Amino acid sequence: MANALIALGANLGERDQTLSEAFLALTQIPGTQLRVRSRLHATRPIGGPTGQGEFLNAAALLSTSLPPSKLLEELHAIEAAANRKRVERWQARTLDLDLLLYDAEQIDGETACGGGPESEGLQVPHPRMSFRRFVLEPAAEVAPWMRHPSSDWTVTGLLAHLKNAENSIAVGSESKEAVRILAGKLGKACPDVRVLHYDPQQPRAKLVIWLGELPADTVASKLVLAGPTAVLPMPANDEERQAVEKEAIAAVEAAT
Repeated sequence: MANALIALGANLGERDQTLSEAFLALTQIPGTQLRVRSRLHATRPIGGPTGQGEFLNAAALLSTSLPPSKLLEELHAIEAAANRKRVERWQARTLDLDLLLYDAEQIDGETACGGGPESEGLQVPHPRMSFRRFVLEPAAEVAPWMRHPSSDWTVTGLLAHLKNAENSIAVGSESKEAVRILAGKLGKACPDVRVLHYDPQQPRAKLVIWLGELPADTVASKLVLAGPTAVLPMPANDEERQAVEKEAIAAVEAAT
């Protein structure tokens, strides 16, 4: 049986009831046991349209004999039963279920049936879990010992870093010009946060935002990922640049 860490969230309708029903539905997934569930955490919405209601977030630790892709299909089916529509990443939702970790596996791009237009395919570990406090706080209640395989940090270690590190972010890339542009944008959008250029010789910032491909050197790449990290695509035009800037600002808000 594999250990699977699941994040739950809701900010539409009767959120408490929705999450209670979701926990029950998790117990009914074939070949799966719900081992531990967290308490409910109230959090502000991040990155989406203004005027959204407050989220309730939670986490669950499962033991399962299902492979990751099949487990993700089951999670999507539970979302669909709660009338979740997968259209836009940051939209309000009746229920959101994310597969955060599946033992120490690393998977990039497998597609689960019924993923919908919002789906990025199966990515494990979840690509944004390492810097999202609203994900890590409930996750640390149920699986503090689970290790994020890309960073090699535990769930508790990631959360402790976000809570205790200096309130700074570091922007890095193989392109110095891309770093200059994004760092300038973040400095204006997030005035309460110190914005630095990434330097592996300096103490680790609360969050590292990396643009484009990771360094080809294995050691350098591991250093970038060694902690809360948001890896974003290198924009090719103004439209993509605006989308990346929006994502970077949301990452800063989630980490701080």
